[in-house]
Amino acid sequence: MRLYFTARDQVGSKLIQWATGGDVSHCAIGFYGAVYHSTEHGFLQQRADEFAYKYKIVRALDFDVDDNMAMQIFTAAIKFDAGYDYSAFAFFAWCAFKNKFLGKPYPTRNSWNSNGYLCTEAVGYADQIMEAMTGESLLAPSVDLAITSPIDLYKLLEPKASKVIKCY
Repeated sequence: MRLYFTARDQVGSKLIQWATGGDVSHCAIGFYGAVYHSTEHGFLQQRADEFAYKYKIVRALDFDVDDNMAMQIFTAAIKFDAGYDYSAFAFFAWCAFKNKFLGKPYPTRNSWNSNGYLCTEAVGYADQIMEAMTGESLLAPSVDLAITSPIDLYKLLEPKASKVIKCY
Protein backbone atom coordinates (compact mmCIF):
# COMPACT_ATOMS: atom_id res chain seq x y z
CA MET A 1 0.00 0.00 0.00
CA ARG A 2 1.41 3.37 -0.99
CA LEU A 3 0.22 6.79 0.13
CA TYR A 4 0.95 9.64 -2.26
CA PHE A 5 1.41 13.28 -1.26
CA THR A 6 1.26 15.64 -4.19
CA ALA A 7 1.21 19.23 -5.45
CA ARG A 8 0.03 20.88 -8.63
CA ASP A 9 0.94 24.07 -10.43
CA GLN A 10 -2.51 25.55 -9.84
CA VAL A 11 -3.80 28.38 -7.66
CA GLY A 12 -5.77 26.12 -5.30
CA SER A 13 -2.79 23.85 -4.71
CA LYS A 14 -0.46 26.78 -4.14
CA LEU A 15 -2.93 28.34 -1.67
CA ILE A 16 -3.17 25.12 0.35
CA GLN A 17 0.62 24.84 0.46
CA TRP A 18 0.99 28.48 1.50
CA ALA A 19 -1.73 28.27 4.15
CA THR A 20 -0.40 25.04 5.68
CA GLY A 21 3.31 25.75 5.30
CA GLY A 22 3.81 22.49 3.44
CA ASP A 23 5.03 21.42 0.03
CA VAL A 24 1.98 19.24 -0.69
CA SER A 25 -1.70 19.98 -1.20
CA HIS A 26 -3.28 16.62 -1.96
CA CYS A 27 -2.96 12.97 -1.02
CA ALA A 28 -4.09 9.62 -2.38
CA ILE A 29 -3.88 5.90 -1.63
CA GLY A 30 -2.67 3.27 -4.07
CA PHE A 31 -2.77 -0.50 -4.58
CA TYR A 32 -1.55 -2.56 -7.55
CA GLY A 33 -1.05 0.39 -9.89
CA ALA A 34 -4.44 1.96 -9.12
CA VAL A 35 -4.73 5.22 -7.18
CA TYR A 36 -7.82 6.31 -5.23
CA HIS A 37 -8.42 9.89 -4.15
CA SER A 38 -11.09 12.45 -3.40
CA THR A 39 -11.20 15.56 -5.59
CA GLU A 40 -13.66 18.33 -6.30
CA HIS A 41 -15.08 15.95 -8.93
CA GLY A 42 -15.80 13.27 -6.34
CA PHE A 43 -14.03 10.08 -5.41
CA LEU A 44 -11.82 8.85 -8.26
CA GLN A 45 -9.94 5.73 -9.21
CA GLN A 46 -7.12 6.25 -11.71
CA ARG A 47 -4.24 4.26 -13.10
CA ALA A 48 -1.01 5.24 -11.34
CA ASP A 49 0.53 6.59 -14.56
CA GLU A 50 -2.52 8.83 -15.20
CA PHE A 51 -2.37 10.07 -11.62
CA ALA A 52 1.39 10.81 -11.87
CA TYR A 53 0.80 12.71 -15.12
CA LYS A 54 -1.78 15.01 -13.51
CA TYR A 55 -0.23 15.39 -10.03
CA LYS A 56 3.38 16.07 -9.10
CA ILE A 57 4.24 13.37 -6.56
CA VAL A 58 6.36 15.10 -3.92
CA ARG A 59 6.44 12.37 -1.26
CA ALA A 60 5.19 8.82 -0.83
CA LEU A 61 4.94 6.41 2.05
CA ASP A 62 4.95 2.65 1.67
CA PHE A 63 3.41 0.26 4.19
CA ASP A 64 4.27 -3.44 4.14
CA VAL A 65 0.88 -5.09 3.87
CA ASP A 66 -0.71 -7.60 1.54
CA ASP A 67 -2.05 -5.27 -1.18
CA ASN A 68 -4.81 -7.68 -2.15
CA MET A 69 -6.19 -7.88 1.38
CA ALA A 70 -5.64 -4.13 1.94
CA MET A 71 -7.57 -3.29 -1.22
CA GLN A 72 -10.45 -5.56 -0.17
CA ILE A 73 -10.68 -3.80 3.21
CA PHE A 74 -10.49 -0.39 1.52
CA THR A 75 -13.14 -1.08 -1.11
CA ALA A 76 -15.47 -2.55 1.52
CA ALA A 77 -15.09 0.51 3.79
CA ILE A 78 -15.06 3.45 1.37
CA LYS A 79 -18.25 5.00 -0.02
CA PHE A 80 -17.32 5.49 -3.67
CA ASP A 81 -20.37 7.66 -4.36
CA ALA A 82 -19.91 9.95 -1.33
CA GLY A 83 -18.50 12.86 -3.33
CA TYR A 84 -16.34 15.72 -2.18
CA ASP A 85 -16.88 17.36 1.21
CA TYR A 86 -17.16 21.02 0.20
CA SER A 87 -18.43 22.17 3.60
CA ALA A 88 -15.49 20.53 5.41
CA PHE A 89 -13.11 22.15 2.94
CA ALA A 90 -14.71 25.57 3.51
CA PHE A 91 -14.24 25.14 7.27
CA PHE A 92 -10.63 24.02 6.76
CA ALA A 93 -9.98 27.07 4.53
CA TRP A 94 -11.55 29.40 7.11
CA CYS A 95 -9.37 27.89 9.87
CA ALA A 96 -6.27 28.16 7.64
CA PHE A 97 -7.05 31.86 7.07
CA LYS A 98 -7.46 32.47 10.82
CA ASN A 99 -4.24 30.55 11.51
CA LYS A 100 -2.21 32.40 8.89
CA PHE A 101 -3.43 35.92 9.60
CA LEU A 102 -4.55 35.85 13.23
CA GLY A 103 -2.31 33.15 14.66
CA LYS A 104 -5.32 31.09 15.78
CA PRO A 105 -4.57 27.37 16.17
CA TYR A 106 -6.50 24.84 14.11
CA PRO A 107 -9.38 23.26 16.03
CA THR A 108 -9.21 19.53 16.76
CA ARG A 109 -12.55 18.87 15.01
CA ASN A 110 -14.12 20.03 11.76
CA SER A 111 -17.63 21.04 12.77
CA TRP A 112 -18.76 21.40 9.14
CA ASN A 113 -17.89 17.82 8.18
CA SER A 114 -20.51 16.08 6.01
CA ASN A 115 -20.83 12.69 4.33
CA GLY A 116 -18.33 13.40 1.55
CA TYR A 117 -14.56 13.07 1.65
CA LEU A 118 -11.61 15.39 1.70
CA CYS A 119 -8.46 13.80 0.30
CA THR A 120 -7.08 13.31 3.81
CA GLU A 121 -10.24 11.52 4.92
CA ALA A 122 -10.04 9.07 2.01
CA VAL A 123 -6.35 8.37 2.66
CA GLY A 124 -7.22 7.96 6.33
CA TYR A 125 -8.71 4.59 5.43
CA ALA A 126 -5.09 3.39 5.46
CA ASP A 127 -5.43 3.56 9.23
CA GLN A 128 -8.41 1.18 9.20
CA ILE A 129 -6.55 -1.14 6.84
CA MET A 130 -3.49 -1.30 9.08
CA GLU A 131 -5.59 -1.81 12.17
CA ALA A 132 -7.54 -4.65 10.55
CA MET A 133 -4.40 -6.33 9.22
CA THR A 134 -1.88 -5.76 12.01
CA GLY A 135 -3.96 -4.81 15.04
CA GLU A 136 -2.10 -1.50 15.27
CA SER A 137 -3.53 1.88 14.40
CA LEU A 138 -1.49 4.45 12.47
CA LEU A 139 -3.33 7.44 13.94
CA ALA A 140 -4.55 8.41 17.36
CA PRO A 141 -8.36 8.12 17.67
CA SER A 142 -8.54 11.86 18.36
CA VAL A 143 -7.23 12.80 14.89
CA ASP A 144 -9.99 14.36 12.77
CA LEU A 145 -8.86 13.99 9.16
CA ALA A 146 -11.41 16.58 8.04
CA ILE A 147 -9.25 19.28 9.68
CA THR A 148 -5.84 17.69 9.02
CA SER A 149 -3.85 19.08 6.10
CA PRO A 150 -2.04 16.74 3.69
CA ILE A 151 1.36 17.81 5.07
CA ASP A 152 0.23 17.22 8.64
CA LEU A 153 -1.12 13.78 7.69
CA TYR A 154 2.23 13.00 6.12
CA LYS A 155 4.04 14.01 9.31
CA LEU A 156 1.73 11.81 11.39
CA LEU A 157 2.23 8.75 9.17
CA GLU A 158 5.89 9.06 8.16
CA PRO A 159 7.33 7.49 11.35
CA LYS A 160 5.19 4.38 10.84
CA ALA A 161 5.96 3.81 7.15
CA SER A 162 8.16 0.94 6.04
CA LYS A 163 9.63 3.12 3.28
CA VAL A 164 9.73 6.89 2.80
CA ILE A 165 10.11 8.24 -0.73
CA LYS A 166 10.92 11.91 -1.39
CA CYS A 167 10.57 12.94 -5.01
CA TYR A 168 11.75 16.55 -5.02
